[in-house]
Amino acid sequence: MATTDSKVTGLDSNAIYYEVSPTIICIMRLYNILTLLMVLIAFTICLIKGHESESNYLLACNLVLSGLIAIVINWWYRKNELAADKYWYIFLLSTVIIFQTITTDVYVFHVLPTAAPTEGPPRTLSTMPYTGTSISWRTINSSTITPPPSAFPFQIQSP
Repeated sequence: MATTDSKVTGLDSNAIYYEVSPTIICIMRLYNILTLLMVLIAFTICLIKGHESESNYLLACNLVLSGLIAIVINWWYRKNELAADKYWYIFLLSTVIIFQTITTDVYVFHVLPTAAPTEGPPRTLSTMPYTGTSISWRTINSSTITPPPSAFPFQIQSP
């Protein structure tokens, strides 16, 4: 057996024992808590306002699904199935979900008033007088019918 003369006297203060800075991990956890809080608030608002419009219930389901996706991604990150340097993806996902909760709240609270039905524009008579003739195969093939010159910008050649 070989013996070494060097002994460990203490921990090296310059050693790094983590892949991602603890500051980033702490900020990520706070951001996830903020995201969870905003999802819970928007979900509650959607359930309370759901009786006014059925689409609010669909928004609530959408928020639940987005929250579940965020939980699964965070779970994968915690279990190291998602690489440690992919913390930016969790920030991106949380930002998208926060934007989703804000737009959900705006949609639920900003209800447009329904406008009274209006009448359509008045009917105008056609500028072409009705001649009482109908188009049939014989009138199409007859040479007596010629289109007005402004109907076709190109020259029509007769057979």
